[in-house]
Amino acid sequence: MDLEGKRVAVIGTGASAIQFVPFVQKEAMSLKVFQRTPAWVLPRKNFTVPPALRTLLSRLPIARRIARWSVYWGAESLAFGLNGHSNLMRPIERVARWNIERSISDPALRKKLTPSYRIGCKRILGSNDYYPALAAPNTTVISDRIERVTADSIITSDGVEHLIDVIIYATGFHVTDGFDQLALKGATGEDLPSHWHQTGINTHLGITTEGFPNLFFLLGPNTGLGHNSVVFMIEQQIKYIMKAIDTVESRGAEKVDVRPSVQEQFNTDIQRKLAKGVWTNGGCTSWYLDSQGVNRTVWPGFTWQYWRATKDFDPAEYDIA
Repeated sequence: MDLEGKRVAVIGTGASAIQFVPFVQKEAMSLKVFQRTPAWVLPRKNFTVPPALRTLLSRLPIARRIARWSVYWGAESLAFGLNGHSNLMRPIERVARWNIERSISDPALRKKLTPSYRIGCKRILGSNDYYPALAAPNTTVISDRIERVTADSIITSDGVEHLIDVIIYATGFHVTDGFDQLALKGATGEDLPSHWHQTGINTHLGITTEGFPNLFFLLGPNTGLGHNSVVFMIEQQIKYIMKAIDTVESRGAEKVDVRPSVQEQFNTDIQRKLAKGVWTNGGCTSWYLDSQGVNRTVWPGFTWQYWRATKDFDPAEYDIA
């Protein structure tokens, strides 16, 4: 859609908004960004790889390995602060504040864009051009609550009518309630959404759930991350599932179903750990939490701990028949 000459409104200031707002700002006549809660935004570390470094990485496998592992362990170190030691996030929070200060000269706008919660409570974002776009002359950040939308305007709680030609929603995605769309029936004929509405969204390792034999999840409940790559988690899950299938086939069995006691212990352990984390104690409400305030999204630890938990398939944890 051509936005040139248009009065554009963006509702939301999360991971989607920071990606497209800089482009919309350059094209639109005016841009009004409606913000409920500001996000912590770190500067991105993108840079052009120098020819000498490119040559080194192409010729020395050990150099590629060192580069890869430095990125992995650097990201992994964030888990200390996210999982029970939130004071360790203060240096990162200072970087995020510096990112605001270097890009925003207006004190009132700085205040409006500075979160009041601990960094990591909501998803940490990264951008080098989001704040400059918000500071542009044709952009206005509005934090007043939206009361209603008319044919050509948005009216906020302060009574102001904002004339708008185009509205772009950046209000997020269905995360935990997305499981309601899974039309799957278990061993008793009960469908999965109904089962989880009664018991809560519980699994073992985010991969299997009791009463639903032969059902495996990739990136299931409590295996998302706030600090590292979820591709690592998916890789471990695939390996675990393949071992489960091999075990079932080697026994000539037809089904594998996690034992209820095993699943209960797993969920008790992770919820105990999550209760200490920044997602629970960081002073915000985020999409990491479900409608009951329970974190069904994030893995409460290091990714290497998940690797250790899934590196072997233990038949004793399952009913195999």
